[in-house]
Amino acid sequence: EVRNVVYLEGHVKMPGRYEFKPGMRVSDLISSFDDLLPEPFLTHAQIIRKTSPDFSEEALSFDLGRLLKGDRGQDPELMEGDRIVIHSREEMGELPKVIIKGEVNLPGEYRLLDNMKVKDLIYMAGNLTPNAYKREAEITRLVKTETEVKMSHIVIDLKDALNGSPKDNIPLMENDTLYIRKIPNLNTYGTVKILGQVKFPGEYPLERGERLSTLIRRAGGYTEDAYIEGAYLIKESARKEQQARFDQFVKELEQQMFQEALNMGKSLPGQAGLTEAAAQYQRAFIAGLKTTRVQGKVAINLAPLEELEGSEHDILLEPGDILQIPTRPATVNVVGRVYNQMAISYREGEDVDYYLSMVGGMRKDADKDSIYLIRCNGTVVSKSHKGKGKFIHWDEKSNRWVASGASKNFLHTEVRPGDTIVVPAEPRVSKVSVLFATKDIASMISQTLLSLAALTAIF
Repeated sequence: EVRNVVYLEGHVKMPGRYEFKPGMRVSDLISSFDDLLPEPFLTHAQIIRKTSPDFSEEALSFDLGRLLKGDRGQDPELMEGDRIVIHSREEMGELPKVIIKGEVNLPGEYRLLDNMKVKDLIYMAGNLTPNAYKREAEITRLVKTETEVKMSHIVIDLKDALNGSPKDNIPLMENDTLYIRKIPNLNTYGTVKILGQVKFPGEYPLERGERLSTLIRRAGGYTEDAYIEGAYLIKESARKEQQARFDQFVKELEQQMFQEALNMGKSLPGQAGLTEAAAQYQRAFIAGLKTTRVQGKVAINLAPLEELEGSEHDILLEPGDILQIPTRPATVNVVGRVYNQMAISYREGEDVDYYLSMVGGMRKDADKDSIYLIRCNGTVVSKSHKGKGKFIHWDEKSNRWVASGASKNFLHTEVRPGDTIVVPAEPRVSKVSVLFATKDIASMISQTLLSLAALTAIF
């Protein structure tokens, strides 16, 4: 331990260790305010001293303010090893504060400065938000008496206060709370985005009750390249619903595959290696599915604005919605059990059969009864519709709403730009090879995933 020293700590300009001299007092280290940092706590300072015989610490208090005024009674004599601790007003909770709440950018608690007024506090809090109600604000003030604390409320004209009116830009007092209200009945309650082929794509404030047509009109309307038949909406509410359905599907599929693996192991005891390989493949596939996150796409039916407005297809928007309007695609995709999966240049008026012929036709293991067509906006037409399912869309050629679905002969169903023709594999169950069975399961999974990828249609 260092001998013959004393210590000066806390809210001082030159804290540290000083040589101790017999008869030394606090004033030998702190002789004026020049030795202190701004706003020291004057009514209470401490000397921490170690006392014999066990050198436990004790605190001796003195009034720093009176010491600096020359009061010798508040200037204790020091002992070797003493620590003089000076506090700040902020540290001791003495600094007066005010509070601002509501429609400012940085609401919270602020230091009350000398001659601080309403306008000063608002600017200190980052100014008003766009939703602030400027006609009226309220100051809640605590009035202390000898026996109780009463609360009073002062109403001011916020606009006049910001303009410096003495009547409203009043001086603040300690513990005042300034409330900045929100504009009454403000309809804006979130934002939506519109992307793609509109004149002014971007993010827009959303008003309650706003629909597709009003958003498109605010964005300047469609561009000449807009392909409204392929437009879709991303909705958070739809995403949650679709994710729940997908997660349930994966859970059921996992149980089904586990049971099938058990059955195969029992029926093929001599192929344990293949059975385990198949089980590992299935587990890896399920693990991948569990990480899948859906987007929440919703198929919609757009039309020219004058036709869309007031129609059943002019759906209500929600905060967070994203409307995507693509350009007209130039191709049609053909995937699955065909000889050459690829994108084919779109030809007006051609049907499913034409595009299948362009990729060499269907393979022998194709499930010809399960072919389906995913429209550009995500709605699905399948052979099982047999002409019954109808999908409403705007037809540019006839300039009207039309209902279309699968032709009674599915292969004659007309294909539109951006559509995808899916040819699934024919289900096979082989007791000879577990590996084949695994591939069949994978094929079934792939088909189901393609179906789940189709968008939920709104009619």
